[in-house]
Amino acid sequence: MKKIIICVTVVILLFTGCNSGKECSNKNAKCIEDWSNEDVKEIIVYMIDPKGNKGTTAVVQDRKKIDFILNTMQTAEPMPGDLKVIPPDYEAEIVLKDKNITPSSIQLWLPSESEGMIVFSDSSSQGYKVTKEQNKGIKEIIESVRIYPAK
Repeated sequence: MKKIIICVTVVILLFTGCNSGKECSNKNAKCIEDWSNEDVKEIIVYMIDPKGNKGTTAVVQDRKKIDFILNTMQTAEPMPGDLKVIPPDYEAEIVLKDKNITPSSIQLWLPSESEGMIVFSDSSSQGYKVTKEQNKGIKEIIESVRIYPAK
């Protein structure tokens, strides 16, 4: 009996350890935690107006900038509580090089001089905290990229 309890405990611990982090909605695809900048073709960023409409577009293709954004997404800490928020400042579409994987999108709240928040579109009830430094870095990346008029 003791051996069975130990085996069951080990199996539970293994399954629990393998399911840490943000959930992957597409079990056949790489989860965001596993993405590297080599997986990403580009990140398309849309500015969002106060009514929630997409505005001008920035296309991020620089590898260092993509790496910074991915690292921010992968290290963002979950925030407690229900989300009751205004429209985001930006929406970003992460386009992967593998055309068989549907692009993922995130919403970004990046207020001036404070922490920000990311919400993954496939789990919109959970927000993730972005540090002041990450917030500032993402804003600088968006501002450094050529902005195209909205389509």
